[in-house]
Amino acid sequence: MRMSLLMAGLALSTIAGLSGCELKKTSAKATTSADPHAGHDHSAPGPNGGHVEAFDKSDLHFEWSDDDDSHKLSIYLDQIVSKGGNVESVKIDVVSGDTKKTFTLEKDEKAKIAGSVYFIVSEELLGMVDASGTDTKGVHSKLIAVIDGKEQTCLLNHEDGHKH
Repeated sequence: MRMSLLMAGLALSTIAGLSGCELKKTSAKATTSADPHAGHDHSAPGPNGGHVEAFDKSDLHFEWSDDDDSHKLSIYLDQIVSKGGNVESVKIDVVSGDTKKTFTLEKDEKAKIAGSVYFIVSEELLGMVDASGTDTKGVHSKLIAVIDGKEQTCLLNHEDGHKH
């Protein structure tokens, strides 16, 4: 029993290290959860100083950052692309009440890893993301990325910037 727990802990440490996540101290019960995000922590800033997140219902991780001075929001998909993933498009849908607005991000041609960074310069979008939260009656900013033909989504918000 001890050996299997040790091996499970070693496997989780290896996976977290490869994905850039830190493991939280958890019980053995928590690490066997069906939740792909159980057992790790995204409270530390990412390599670009942004918020580390995971797409909903996926173990794919990304980082996002926003700069209020330049009104720029950036999405970093370095780990996905460096492992062979193909990012086809990135957009953010913002819903407020009955109103929905879509912002399409463009590929940063200067990125160190081609096709891994997307951005948009929009004061309007940054204001909406800043107002975005988890209240069902409030503003919701949803990142939608098409990766290897599959749509991946994640709510962006400062209220719970490192959700799971």
